[in-house]
Amino acid sequence: MNDLSHADKAIVDRLNRELAAIAVPARPSRSAPRQASGALPTVLVIAAVIVAVAIGAFRYLPATSDNAASQGSAPLATTSPCPVTSTRDASGVIVGAGNLGLIEIRPTTFPGEKVIVLVRRGAQQTDTLSLRAEPVPHTGGAVVWPTHATERTTAWGGVVFEVNTKPIGNAGCWRLVTDDGVATDPGIVVDLGR
Repeated sequence: MNDLSHADKAIVDRLNRELAAIAVPARPSRSAPRQASGALPTVLVIAAVIVAVAIGAFRYLPATSDNAASQGSAPLATTSPCPVTSTRDASGVIVGAGNLGLIEIRPTTFPGEKVIVLVRRGAQQTDTLSLRAEPVPHTGGAVVWPTHATERTTAWGGVVFEVNTKPIGNAGCWRLVTDDGVATDPGIVVDLGR
């Protein structure tokens, strides 16, 4: 419940107070006939749980802007809790403050995976990118895995790194940096749930 906003906590607290105010009747003996009114508190508890789960889930739905996405180089507007990196350089590559750039994120033929196409300044055909992915907000450990360069001409050079998301899945908010990157490098933040 630490992830809930002040308004969400107020709603949950109000629901808890209302549930506490309902007197649960004593369990009838086996010989006494069942009364339908005994089921009412159970229904209210279930309804309160559904409302609380819906409030929590609603906070993590990504917001999209069809207009921004259709313009290509326009920053992506979001009210999502994932602070997606949307700054682009003159060539249209999404960049942070480091030497890593994002070309695209595309689905694969396997539904549980995506491919993140990255570029690195000065990369050569024989290079391997050691990518570090950290969940945002930082709720767990980082995942590090290597990806070999693939030939493809971009504004940044003649190679790209087609990174499969299998190690981190196809959802969630992740901060991507090179594993040899400086600790203060903000990297590139992506929302794989989009």
